[in-house]
Amino acid sequence: YYTKSKSRGLVKIINIFNFSTAKRKGSQNDVASLKELFEQMGMKVDVSVDLTADQIKSELQAFVQNKHADIAILVIMSHGGITKYNEEFFIDTYGNIIMTGYVERLFSNDNCRYMQRKPKMIIFQTCRG
Repeated sequence: YYTKSKSRGLVKIINIFNFSTAKRKGSQNDVASLKELFEQMGMKVDVSVDLTADQIKSELQAFVQNKHADIAILVIMSHGGITKYNEEFFIDTYGNIIMTGYVERLFSNDNCRYMQRKPKMIIFQTCRG
């Protein structure tokens, strides 16, 4: 993989911190550490906090359409779980679920044409119920 261009990589971090029942204390420290690490690696980092499911989907759609990166890294930090059909999900700030499979499909060659033949990483930092 060629990873030496000026736009070496893009990192999108989505941190769901506030929930109706609790806060994910300490997650801000994780975000700060990840941001610093990826910036030291020469990547551009964008952080979003406490999004709704619609906002998450909108930001992910925009992220996969970016033409100017050699590497794409997505980090989603939230609560999560597994359905009775063994499908993994995470939740937005209001408790609505987003299936991890939906996110993974966004990064397919059909949906993420600009990132074909380029490294893509998705990190789900979530509990599983």
